[in-house]
Amino acid sequence: SSLIDGFAVAQELRRRDEMAYEILTKLVVSYRFKDSNHDTFAEHPVFELNPRGELVAVNWNNYDRAALPFDPAHLKAMQLWDALLQEEHWHLDFALQQGEMLIFDNLRLLHARKGQLKPGTSRHLVGFYLDAAMRAPRALPGAGVA
Repeated sequence: SSLIDGFAVAQELRRRDEMAYEILTKLVVSYRFKDSNHDTFAEHPVFELNPRGELVAVNWNNYDRAALPFDPAHLKAMQLWDALLQEEHWHLDFALQQGEMLIFDNLRLLHARKGQLKPGTSRHLVGFYLDAAMRAPRALPGAGVA
């Protein structure tokens, strides 16, 4: 498995090419996933900003992208972003062992599988999502009470 801090790579893109960063905050990319049980479609900019201009989400999935943009500047920005993601120094590579679990922020971290499963092994994946209200920092009930 591999994780990449999408926020860190986004900031590096901004440092290297401010225009590419701006394009990826404004223009949407289409994503589609279809199999025998699902047909989903979504459009998002690669980088989502809050009203203060702060990065709050990174959207990127090479396998579910519906189509490439027609705008040459948009395509160039996406190619630069993808090239940065391929730089190995951004990758945190690891192998989960039987019984281990990984929980991560899907709006910040990009994730991938590297390599192949050994013959005779299987992979069991369970996904769940927390909505924004559940992700927001807040004090636990009774926290700080003596």
